[in-house]
Parts: sequence; structure tokens; C-alpha cells
Amino acid sequence: NEAEKQFIITASKESPLEEHAYTVNWNTGKMTRITTEPGWHTITVNENGRYLLDVFSSSDVPKRTTVKTTDGSYNKVLKESENTLAAYERPEVRSVTLTADDGTPLYGRLILPVDFNANKKYPVIVYLYNGPHVQLVRNSFPGSRNLWYEYLAQRGYVVFTMDGRGSSNRGLAFEQATFGKLGTVEMNDQLKGVDYLKALSFVDADRMGVHGWSYGGFMTTSLMLR
Repeated sequence: NEAEKQFIITASKESPLEEHAYTVNWNTGKMTRITTEPGWHTITVNENGRYLLDVFSSSDVPKRTTVKTTDGSYNKVLKESENTLAAYERPEVRSVTLTADDGTPLYGRLILPVDFNANKKYPVIVYLYNGPHVQLVRNSFPGSRNLWYEYLAQRGYVVFTMDGRGSSNRGLAFEQATFGKLGTVEMNDQLKGVDYLKALSFVDADRMGVHGWSYGGFMTTSLMLR
């Protein structure tokens, strides 16, 4: 927006689980958030930088498409998608925050079996991809982030997924923590998740497996954790 001396950017300033749009004054550096609802906003800006198309979703909102001005003077919802999963038997999804060896917060999701009973023991699937340019856990629809996880939960599995160091949208230092030492830093982070799971009373630690993509995504790996 040359008239207002502004760039329009997207960033995860408030939380790595969300993406928002901001204006940034290129003289002063003043940064002003445009999007308000917590969640994930995918932005397309018009040629003069005054209007943007905001495609939004969160854990509970499937999709809302809005056109708005960057100064907040105009806001019109073009389409609000219905929740096509509303009629299905869906699991409870819990947010989990753990801490890496260096104090870095690690964000995860725990998907519980439908008809969950805290007095029972359940097998666990740990699903991961700690590679660059990938983020599995974020505040967008569906809250589980993957209907395959929900399918497993419908069949009596606990599913756990967590973004360790090496994954995306956490800044350069976080993503490059695995540079030149793949298989060490990110594995240490995932083992923090395994320790967390083993401490849960409803987890059957003798039936815990991991499933994930290799770097490059050309093959999958599965193994049992004891």
C-alpha cells in the first residue's frame, strides 16, 4: 500500500499455531494486526494494498471467506462453509505443550478414543514428521488436523502428534536446529512426547507405535516403542 507506506504481511506473531495478517509501516516499522479471530488466515491482497481476501479457519470453524480493508473500515463475509463433519462421531482433541531440552516449547495434540474412559488402557499411535517446511499442529479445521487420526480414534486408539524442532513456522533457529544432525535433535523432542504418554494412566505403554514420513515424504516408517 504505497499511499500509506505499508507492507501487508502474514506472520505467526501471537502464536506459532496461528497465522494472521498485519500492516507494517516501512518507515517506522509499526506493525498492526488486521485479522482478529484466533486461527489460521490465508490472505490475498489486491493491487493497491487496501483490500484483502481472508480465507479463515480454526479448530471449530471449517472455513469463512471475507473481504475487508486493511484499515478495518469494511468487512463483508462472502461465504461461511457448513461443518460437514457435524453428523460424525468425533473424538475429543486436547492441546499439549511440552518442553525441549533447551527450554523450547513444543506444541502437540492428543486425540482420544470416542467414548473415552480414563479408567481404561488404550494403545497409542504417535504420528510425526519433524522435517523442514512441515507443520502438523496448528489452529485450523479440523482440530485433529487429520481425519485419519479421527478414524483411528473411532477404533479405540489414542493418537499423539507434536511438532519438534526442525519443523516449520517457528523461525530460523527452530527450523535449522536439525541442520547437519538429522535424527538427533528432533528425535530427542519426540522422545519427550513418548515420556509424556507413558506417564498417562490411560495409555498402554506396551502397545505404543510410531508412524511417520521420512524426509522428502517418499516412504513411511513404522515401529513399536517399548
